Amino acid sequence: VSSRLGPRDIFAARIARDGFRDAAPIRLTTGLDAQTISISADDGRFAYAAFTGTSNIWSLPFPPSGEVQSMAKPVTSGSQTVESGWLAADGKSFYFASDVSGVSEIYGMRLPDGEPQQLSSDPSDNFAPHPSPDGRELAFHSWRSGSRDIYVQPLDGGPLQQVTSSPLQEAQASWSPDGRALCFSMFGIPGGIWIVRRDANGKWGTPVERSTFGHFAAWSPDGRWIAFTSNFQGGSPVGVNDDPGSAPAVTAPGNGGGLPAAM
Repeated sequence: VSSRLGPRDIFAARIARDGFRDAAPIRLTTGLDAQTISISADDGRFAYAAFTGTSNIWSLPFPPSGEVQSMAKPVTSGSQTVESGWLAADGKSFYFASDVSGVSEIYGMRLPDGEPQQLSSDPSDNFAPHPSPDGRELAFHSWRSGSRDIYVQPLDGGPLQQVTSSPLQEAQASWSPDGRALCFSMFGIPGGIWIVRRDANGKWGTPVERSTFGHFAAWSPDGRWIAFTSNFQGGSPVGVNDDPGSAPAVTAPGNGGGLPAAM
């Protein structure tokens, strides 16, 4: 079972005597959304389990002043999975990834009650939109190149920019406060935190690794620090200075690593 081409489907691959695959996988189903499978003894049939879930974004005032969870108001609604979302700097636009179309695409909406507008269109999944500080661009990661890579989409209809291009799993991009750089994490364990900068001509440079572990990176308001989460020391928020010579520092030892960081 794999989601390599979008929804979870069943693939078959021939295994050679040396234990390695000797041909490309063959897709057997389309849009099945299978979770687990079992093959009959005669290889003539298979049984599968399907799982469907729904998740949406809700809002509460912050800082809280007596509000409780039952007072939350829905921002998105419907039969969909909204995996991540981010507010624009002006607090009036909200961007999120939803699979309401069958594939995870990027959407934007005006708050408090605007209609979602689809901003991406690709057969592969797109995730984790993050608006630039000036609100003119969106950074996100996508499977469209065969692995997770970072892209930037101008919201005025300009051409899509591919920021990273490698067989690695670059994901979860976050803009620097001046809009000239992105930090992102390497999907998987132990992760890793990287920075990529854009020059005066708009060209993205070569990413630089800042930490060999970590996920969900976010810049400090002054652009000097990057906070991220990690299972380092049992799960701790960690920070690194933007200076390439600095080392990661634990900011709050604990066991809460795994949630997005914010500064």
